[in-house]
Amino acid sequence: MTNEEMLWQEIRELKRQLQMLRYEADTIPRRPPKNWNSWSPSFSGFSAAPSGGIYLYKLDGDWCTCVIMQPNNGTSNANSFFMSAPLTSKNRANALWMGFLFAVDNGSAQSTVGAIHITPNVTTFGLYKDAVGASNWTASGNKRARFATITYEIAS
Repeated sequence: MTNEEMLWQEIRELKRQLQMLRYEADTIPRRPPKNWNSWSPSFSGFSAAPSGGIYLYKLDGDWCTCVIMQPNNGTSNANSFFMSAPLTSKNRANALWMGFLFAVDNGSAQSTVGAIHITPNVTTFGLYKDAVGASNWTASGNKRARFATITYEIAS
């Protein structure tokens, strides 16, 4: 094989590798920019969900930080409070990501700090009016997350 033939063969191989890299780049999921983004969660535990909420999230690599602010109460119909997360949590064995929550239950601001949890491979937050993490909301009256924040690892 001559030098010219070897050079053309090497060029063909480089073109093939470049095409493969372009294909791989097109199949990699794009992450939003590192600024804050909003999402519209769905809720369970309410006959009328809180209105006018602010739901923001920010990505830093494989970590998602969420901020939840509900200025208005919703009407409770269960002793639980769940809301959809913006992204699926990582499927990591025995993981439990936790944050804090300032809650209103049965129309009263709670004097203890509550908790927000997400378990592996789900898209739902559990919100709890105290740090124990039990579903102990009042199943009537008004409830909301005055402010909550959580950071969790997301699925790749």
